[in-house]
Formats: sequence, C-alpha cells, structure tokens
Amino acid sequence: YSLKQMKKSGRVSAAAAVVGDLLGIRPIISLNAGVSKVEAKVRGDAAVPPAMIKWVESRVDSMKDTPYMVAYTSSTAKRDELVKLCKKTFGHAPMIVFQLGGVVSANTGPDGIAIVYEGKPRNLEAYTPELP
Repeated sequence: YSLKQMKKSGRVSAAAAVVGDLLGIRPIISLNAGVSKVEAKVRGDAAVPPAMIKWVESRVDSMKDTPYMVAYTSSTAKRDELVKLCKKTFGHAPMIVFQLGGVVSANTGPDGIAIVYEGKPRNLEAYTPELP
C-alpha cells in the first residue's frame, strides 16, 4: 500500500515514491523465485484488492479449482477485506490465512497483503539474474 516503504527498502527511487504517494498510487508486486517485480499500479487503497484478484485470475486456469492462501503483515482490516473478496470471487475460502514476518513487513509496510497460489508454468529465465 505504500511506495514510501518500498523507497526505504531500495525497491523504488525517492522521486517515484514521492510522486506515487502524492497521486495515491499503490503497487501490485509479484514475488517469484526470490525476485520481486511491480506487475501493476493502481490508484487508491480501495483498488488494491480487486486489482490483485484480477491479476491472480489472469495467471491460473480457474481459481474455483485452485487452492490459495492469504498473507498479511500487520493490518487485520486489510487482511479481512482481502479474504472476504477472495471468498466471493473465487467461490471458496483460503486454505490458510497467515501473518508474514518482519523482513517482508519492513519491505512492504504494515498494510501489506498477499495472495499465495500456484499459477501457470512460466518462463523462469525471465526471473533468473544474469551471472557475471
């Protein structure tokens, strides 16, 4: 929910964080094979959970048949909002809801939320860093 937090962790530049915060821009980030990537940017807090769900649905054949988990950093209100929307959209509750540790929270901020799932196979070369 905050580009300021991503600036602190070195994930975005100071200018991007300031402008993004002023405009109310919130990042949708994926984490695959240890590499984080900004997948989308939305405006306003209310747009984050629907955008996350839309992105997840684009990565699987059917969420109706896909088990998933919901994770959060500190905000139980954001967690509950995401769980409710996931149940409504996917047609079933998450397998588990769990709290993420301090390292993730330090990089995402106290309002971080996540949907954990197994998506379609993809080209992992895109996520592999180049070796010297």
